[in-house]
Amino acid sequence: AIAAILRMAIGGQTVAGITAIGIIAPLIGDLGLSPILVILAAGAGGCFGGQFSDNAFWMLRSLFGLSTRGTLKTYTLAQSMLSIVVLIFVLVADIFV
Repeated sequence: AIAAILRMAIGGQTVAGITAIGIIAPLIGDLGLSPILVILAAGAGGCFGGQFSDNAFWMLRSLFGLSTRGTLKTYTLAQSMLSIVVLIFVLVADIFV
């Protein structure tokens, strides 16, 4: 959730994921969480949403000949679905790890 909020505020996937991990890292040991799953969850949150500041946004717009509004709808939906699906996989993996 922290990475998703940072992603929407900052716009960068990498920055959002790394910042979220930096915020949560001191708590991993106290909460008994798997560090690998925390990293994967932060990466999933970092993918949430899509904005004009993404290079991939403009690349998809030009490759598919979409309008800016159409690209925003498509790209944001695809990025959000990616984030949610990966988070579900991480939660399922948490059951077995």
